[in-house]
Amino acid sequence: KWKKGSFSSSLEKEIIFLCEVLDFLNYFYYVDSKPLVADGLYDSLFNRLKQIDVENTHKVPAYAPIFRVGSSIVGDRETFKHEVPMISLNNSKELEGVEKFNERVEKSVGKGFSFIGELKLDGVGFSLKYEGGLLTRALSRGDGAIGEDITANVKTIKNVPLKIKTKKSVLVRGEIVIKNSFFKEMNDNRARLGKKIRSNPRNTVAGALRTKDPSHTAKIPLFAFFYDIPIFGEEVLNTHSESMDVLKKMGFYVDSNRVLGSKEQIEEYYKKILKMRSEIDVDCDGVVVKVNEKEYRDVLGSTSHHPRWALALKFPANKTLTEIENIEWQLGRTGILTPVAKLKPIDLGGVKVSNASLHNYSLFKSLNLAPGDTVEVQRAGDVIPQVVGKVVNSGNDFFKYPKVWN
Repeated sequence: KWKKGSFSSSLEKEIIFLCEVLDFLNYFYYVDSKPLVADGLYDSLFNRLKQIDVENTHKVPAYAPIFRVGSSIVGDRETFKHEVPMISLNNSKELEGVEKFNERVEKSVGKGFSFIGELKLDGVGFSLKYEGGLLTRALSRGDGAIGEDITANVKTIKNVPLKIKTKKSVLVRGEIVIKNSFFKEMNDNRARLGKKIRSNPRNTVAGALRTKDPSHTAKIPLFAFFYDIPIFGEEVLNTHSESMDVLKKMGFYVDSNRVLGSKEQIEEYYKKILKMRSEIDVDCDGVVVKVNEKEYRDVLGSTSHHPRWALALKFPANKTLTEIENIEWQLGRTGILTPVAKLKPIDLGGVKVSNASLHNYSLFKSLNLAPGDTVEVQRAGDVIPQVVGKVVNSGNDFFKYPKVWN
C-alpha cells in the first residue's frame, strides 16, 4: 500500500502511517526478537520519514523513531525529585534470609499472600515518565530521592517506547544493561584496534548514560528491562503480576523468567537460576523476591532505606578483585602462546581460584598488566576464570610478549 503511493495526496496520513509501522516493527525486533520484515524494507520506511522531515520542517512529531538521537547536552544536567522514591532493596546472602523474611511478612499480613521471584540484574536503574502517551522525562536513580535527567540518552535505546497507547500519567521503572554477548564483541573489537577495553558491562552502561552527546550513547548496544509501574494514572494495580501484564501490553520489555508462589517455590526458583546463571546473556547477581499483592505491600510499608515487602537474594560472587603475583606463558598443542595470570588466591562462586586466563594477545596488550596490579577476575559456570579488567595500576614494568619461545 505504501509502495504504491497511496499517501501521495496526504502527507499527514503518511507520517502517521510511517510512525505507527516503524514503532510496530521496532517492538517485534527489539522486544520480541522477531523481525517481521527484511532490513531493506525497514530502511526504506525509516529513510522516507527522514526525507519528509528534511523537506517539511516541524511536520514529523517529536516522538517519531527518527528522533531517538538528539542534540548534545550543553552545561550541567538538570536534576529532579523522584515522584516515588527509588529506595534500594534489603539484601540477603544467598537463601539465608528467606525464612525470616517469610516469617516477618506472615506476622504482619497473615497467610493469604503470595511471593513473586524475578531476576536481579546488575545494571543501572532508571525511571520513565509519560504524559499524554509521550515520553517526557527519564531520570537516573541518583541517590533514590533525586535523579539526573538522562532523557536524551535513554531515547537512543531501541526498546524504550517513545510513545505508549494511553493518555494517563504513567511512571515506569527498569534496569538498563548490555547483553554479555554484545559486550564481549565490543571489547574484542576494541582490543583488535589497540583501544583500551571496557572494564565491565555495568560501568559501560553508566558511562553511556552520562555522556553529554547522545550520539555516543547510540553506539552502545544498551537494552532496557522493565519491572515496575508505580503510577498508572489514578488506577490502582492490585498485584505485581497485573503490573507486569500492563507494562507488556503498553510495549515495554518484561522478562518472562519469573515465578509466582510460596516460599518453597521461591527457593527452588533461586536454585534454578543460580544453576543456569552462566546461560543468561546479562549480568545476573541474584533473585528479587517481592510480595505480589499491593494491599499487603501497603500494610508492610517501607523504612527510609528499603521496602519491607521485598528482598534481594544475592548469588555467590562470580566476579571479584585480586592482585597479580606473576604472569606465565603456556604453549598449546597448536603452538599458540597464551598468557596466564598467577593470582593471590580468591573465592569465586565457591571455587578457590589462583590462576586466570588472559584470553589472547590483543586483550593482554590492551590491559598493560604488571605484577602488583589489582584486576577484576570473572568466572562464569565451568569456564576457566578470566581477567576482564585492570582496576589499580601498580606502576611496575609491564609484561611483554616473548619474541622467541625456547
